[in-house]
Amino acid sequence: MQEIETARLYLRQFTPNDLDELYRIYSDPEIMKYIGKGVKTRAETESAIHNMLKCWEENNFG
Repeated sequence: MQEIETARLYLRQFTPNDLDELYRIYSDPEIMKYIGKGVKTRAETESAIHNMLKCWEENNFG
């Protein structure tokens, strides 16, 4: 995936190293009421990252 960077934004593909930061978002009920169906456990977050990476590998998008 191509990386995109502007003065205020940096977009790149997830990596397994993003688990802690993504879990911080996915485990926050105040955030997840807007972007998900409730909070996620650390294991569910790890699975989500692996699923995103698999979609990129198989379909070139995720």
